[in-house]
Amino acid sequence: MPSVTFNSVSFHYKSPYREVFTNLSLDIDSSWKCGLTARNGKGKTTLLKLIHGELSPDKGFVSSPLKTFFFNPVSAEILSDENAADVALDFAGPYRAMERMMAELSMKEDMESLKKHEEVREEYERACGYRIRSSIIREAAKLSLPEDLLIRPFSSLSGGEKTKLLIAAMAAYDGGYLLLDEPTNHLDMESRELLAEYLSGKRGFVVISHDRYFLDLCTDHTIAMNRESIEIIKGGYSVWRGEHERVIKSEIAQNENLGREIKSLKRAADERRKWADSKEEEVSSAGDRGYVSHMSAKLMKRALNIERRMNENIRRKEELLKDFEKRREIKAENRDDVNVILKAANLSFGYEGGRVIDNLTFSVKRGDRVALIGRNGCGKTTLLKLILGELEPSSGSMRLSGRAKTAYAPQEPVRRSGKLEKILEEAGADRVKFSQITGSMGIERNIFEFDLADLSDGERKKVDIALTLMEPANLLIWDEPLNSLDVQSREMLERMILKHSPTLLFVEHDRYFIERCATAVLEM
Repeated sequence: MPSVTFNSVSFHYKSPYREVFTNLSLDIDSSWKCGLTARNGKGKTTLLKLIHGELSPDKGFVSSPLKTFFFNPVSAEILSDENAADVALDFAGPYRAMERMMAELSMKEDMESLKKHEEVREEYERACGYRIRSSIIREAAKLSLPEDLLIRPFSSLSGGEKTKLLIAAMAAYDGGYLLLDEPTNHLDMESRELLAEYLSGKRGFVVISHDRYFLDLCTDHTIAMNRESIEIIKGGYSVWRGEHERVIKSEIAQNENLGREIKSLKRAADERRKWADSKEEEVSSAGDRGYVSHMSAKLMKRALNIERRMNENIRRKEELLKDFEKRREIKAENRDDVNVILKAANLSFGYEGGRVIDNLTFSVKRGDRVALIGRNGCGKTTLLKLILGELEPSSGSMRLSGRAKTAYAPQEPVRRSGKLEKILEEAGADRVKFSQITGSMGIERNIFEFDLADLSDGERKKVDIALTLMEPANLLIWDEPLNSLDVQSREMLERMILKHSPTLLFVEHDRYFIERCATAVLEM
């Protein structure tokens, strides 16, 4: 199969200045089902945009032999009251524009119009225009979207329904190359597994996702954008992770051996240099330039040779561990002065469209880590709003202990613009501690130089999570905390939760995270 090729590509953003790639060369076989993994802000989305042609390299070139289709989370936020089928059709290509043009040209009788009509018709046919609508219906059905959904206004669809429909529209084009940027963000656990099964049956694609279970289900190659390099291995996320850990352990062992060797060489060089210096002084005081002076020069030369060897080994050492990230840990500011933090008894709540929560009873005690799971729209976020006092129950009770303090991170980052200095000042948060937490999540200290509007969604999400961890709270409430968060940060949060056992109530669709962290599951 033909390859997507990056040839000595360099790229940077100009305002604010941010260097992303330097002299990148890469070949991606278009038949591979590739998962793309990296820290937030490392350039995953930029890589897809370069393939799609939405961005152009500063140097080098990118070639793609196939027609590309690009989906990112913003795609699912299209604001349109047109019916879903038409929005999906427009997302797949300019089909309706070509249809309108053909209709207008067919009304004219001059030769130029007839010639233009034939050119547009041929282009429409090459783009599968005569069967694209039926193809979208077929692909949508594979993602459990009923045909009657296509006649509804697009704005009435849920985020998950929009995501699945737009992916179906992309896949309806025969021979296209899918570039998927975090398609799981609006999907519940069941929909993620359905999408993974759907993609596993497709020809090659590149997908950015931080859901490890999802990647293992649908990918056969992994592109890892490490700290200083980019590598491609055959296998899903777990295969890459195992291989990466093995390489890092090997490099650590080499580093330790080299460190011991360098210490020994440095000691030997210092001893020989001191001996040579002392002999030189002895020669100078005695005025003898004979044998002793000759031996002194010889030993000095040997000391310098050892020093050169040592410096060469230091250089080699610096080249090792270039992709190794020292594991730094964080902790939450737990308060443990309340035993029973939250109690819900016979809780019910409904909107005009009907009841969302019906006769729910549960409690959260100190040390509990409760995962709220269920399909999109089943009431998980509504329950969190009831706990936070943003909504009032229709019946029953929701009681938060009067001495309990909560720290809340919503689905979408609260802080989307502004300088961090001012945000930390308003929150009364310590800059040093904040930097330690965000640094553990892979954010560079130069984050203070940027406006939040210039950061990735994952970096903004980390700011929200970090601020909740700095609050002295009895209960952390996180609504889909892992959305847009890179895998390394997910694993770091898992380690923190298992080590420090904060009391936690969270909504999440990441199966691995739930299995590792939850002490109880509340299925809505």
